[in-house]
Amino acid sequence: MHELKSRMEDLEQLAALALAHPRATPRIRRLINEALRDFRGMVLFAMHFENPRWIAEATETIEEPIRHIERFFLKFAVKA
Repeated sequence: MHELKSRMEDLEQLAALALAHPRATPRIRRLINEALRDFRGMVLFAMHFENPRWIAEATETIEEPIRHIERFFLKFAVKA
């Protein structure tokens, strides 16, 4: 359960940075906010019932939006 909490915090921090990014369009902001809402619900549900299968599934599933946001940053990264 600790890993799930940690990954949710990672997602929230990345999302906050992405939402503040100057290239974040209204569509990107909406998609990020929708993903956060959906994943918060899933995480809270899994942790509330302390169901190991649901926690494992939520931990695995949360990686997808994290990868999407990381790709967003890579797309606009400044080339050295």
